[in-house]
Amino acid sequence: MVPALADKERIVIRKTDSPSRYDIITFIPEDDPKGNYVKRVVGMPGDAFYIQGKRLYLFSAGAEFADTADLLYSSNLPDSTISFYLTDEAVNQLLGKNKIPKDSYFVVGDNRRHSTDSRAFSFVEKNQIEGVVSFRMYPFNKFGVVH
Repeated sequence: MVPALADKERIVIRKTDSPSRYDIITFIPEDDPKGNYVKRVVGMPGDAFYIQGKRLYLFSAGAEFADTADLLYSSNLPDSTISFYLTDEAVNQLLGKNKIPKDSYFVVGDNRRHSTDSRAFSFVEKNQIEGVVSFRMYPFNKFGVVH
């Protein structure tokens, strides 16, 4: 999560909060029940998406578009559309879907080149989420609210 967070930093999470778009969350990955990941929420339940080859176009809830063929040209994308390249596994998991399901989130690491996130494993379910990162306790020179 560099630059927002680095290894060995100590954080405080709010377990009672549901994540909002762009919040940083901690969660337990399905394939590693003893581990935990820290990622940023970019896709919320109800957000629409479109897959073209290995590219996913993510639209915030309420975004409208007439023809998905127009998505080839970036000047036609609705405001706030985010585009990602997916792994084959993620593409296979998302085929036939066009909205993020209820209680599911699309997450990415801030250090995108070195991050295993929803681009590889699809959605994070609400029951996997440990909490929303709210505060950094250590190191002391970075003590404070995390954005």
